[in-house]
Amino acid sequence: MARLRLERVGKTQAPVSTSSHSIPSSLFQNLSFDIKEGEFVVLFGESGCGKSTLLRMVAGLDKEYQGRILFDEQPVDHIAAEQRQVAMILQSPTLFPHMTVADNITFPLRIKGITVSQREQQLHEIAAKVGVSALLARMPAQLSGGQQQRVALARCLIQHPRLFLFDEPLANLDRAARQELRLLIQFLHRELGTTTLFVTHDQEEAMQLADRIMVLGKSTESQTEFQTEPQTKLLQFDTPDAIFHSPENVQVARLFGHPAMNLIPAQVLHIQGDRIELNIAGQHISASFHPHDAVPIMDNNVTLGVRPDDCTLSVTATSESSLDVEIVQKDILGNECHCYCRLINESTPFPLVVRQKVHEASESPCVGSASKLVFPQKFLLLFNADGNLCGKVALTHS
Repeated sequence: MARLRLERVGKTQAPVSTSSHSIPSSLFQNLSFDIKEGEFVVLFGESGCGKSTLLRMVAGLDKEYQGRILFDEQPVDHIAAEQRQVAMILQSPTLFPHMTVADNITFPLRIKGITVSQREQQLHEIAAKVGVSALLARMPAQLSGGQQQRVALARCLIQHPRLFLFDEPLANLDRAARQELRLLIQFLHRELGTTTLFVTHDQEEAMQLADRIMVLGKSTESQTEFQTEPQTKLLQFDTPDAIFHSPENVQVARLFGHPAMNLIPAQVLHIQGDRIELNIAGQHISASFHPHDAVPIMDNNVTLGVRPDDCTLSVTATSESSLDVEIVQKDILGNECHCYCRLINESTPFPLVVRQKVHEASESPCVGSASKLVFPQKFLLLFNADGNLCGKVALTHS
């Protein structure tokens, strides 16, 4: 196991050619984070934000970067990849097609000169752990995608690495195989406690596996004449629960939850003491306000965030914590229904969604009917004009 720390790491991409000259583009700058020994951290973000690049840098496969990478407080920037004691699994299994499963798994030991008897002992122990004992005599072409990834995982385990790196290893598998391997990876991490950095774009995978999630995203603030592409920045690094319930900005709020969080434009009319009055599409709502000390509201334009699970629809609601809406669509998805609605007075309709049980949806207004969108009796999130979380509001029910 190893503690992993990155200090002010930057990465410059290949130059972008213009009509007059070539401009190097920075993928990210001054990226710093600390992963504790034995921690399982998921790297999550949109395509192209540098997740796989970060893994390659940690593994020693990409050394063209600025800043420092440290294992257990020791810099490894000038240490070759094969000496870092890091094991990496890719999206597509990289098995030797001319070798049996057994030979693929024990290959790292063979090149280290480990004796045949020692290799055989470790082989059967590891094969049993990952469930490939019955496949040892087969060739890779005779395996399914899930079985190939199990073999790749076994080959990593047999090296007893200080650090595991996973680069979307489950992306090419069907849903059943993905879930089986997720459970296996969780089991192995609980048993071995090896520090793990896992890349995925699947929010369910991230929430299920991670001790903490590192959310990366593009920042348009960094774009200039000489930096034409938005840079990647660390949006939030926290537990799955905090990421879901207290996203620090609207970018993170949009990434987690299915359906995603409702983000409702609003204007601040008045703040007095711990009370705030909001205008939402011509409808006024009063609430108690709990500001975020470090992030100001900035101006009157804000965004209210509420999860689809926390809203309800009602034709009889009269409380101040509801909005007039029109039902525009209902999608039945097994035992639940996603009800889409728009604010009555909003000239440019934007969809809000309420997640209901099917029996609840059958009792709610039909498509085209008016209704009340009722907010929950708990805190809603308030984001400022820059999209950063600036406080929470609690609406008053009559």
